[in-house]
Amino acid sequence: MSSTSPIVGVILPVIDLVLTLPTTRKDGSALTPAEIQSVTVLRDAGAGPLPLQVLAGPFNGATALFSDAAPATGNDLYSFFITDTAGTQSDTSVPVMVTVEGKRLAMPGAGTLTAVAKVDPAAKADPKAEKTLPKPAHPAPEGSAKFSAAGGFTPASKATPTEPKAETPAPDAK
Repeated sequence: MSSTSPIVGVILPVIDLVLTLPTTRKDGSALTPAEIQSVTVLRDAGAGPLPLQVLAGPFNGATALFSDAAPATGNDLYSFFITDTAGTQSDTSVPVMVTVEGKRLAMPGAGTLTAVAKVDPAAKADPKAEKTLPKPAHPAPEGSAKFSAAGGFTPASKATPTEPKAETPAPDAK
């Protein structure tokens, strides 16, 4: 028995087969469905016919049904043979070709990512650790928020320039 893997990113059809069982033996004598022990379904996807499934008897009617839910893409040849209750195999049936084309699935949509920074409230700062942070290579523009490990985000204050006070000359003492 061969096994197949689904083709990722492709939707494939299910192939339904109706197998008409033989009613006579090669010498012309009758063969009843109850005398058929099994039906072996074969599939040739290009490397020669390989057993796909064995359907166990006894059979009550003139047909057997089989569905191939994982066909190979391209041209698949399906055929079958029977084994009677004495263990004798029949010739293989005439193959039927099925062209299997897969339908490509659309690309999945993008997901959403959320990130949260957390500080462990039980964590304590090491009092011996240096408390200054290195000067950033690119300082934040004026008016932007700044972040410190100790204080979190702090809005930067805008400095208002002040004019120096002019000194008034002292009256001349004459």
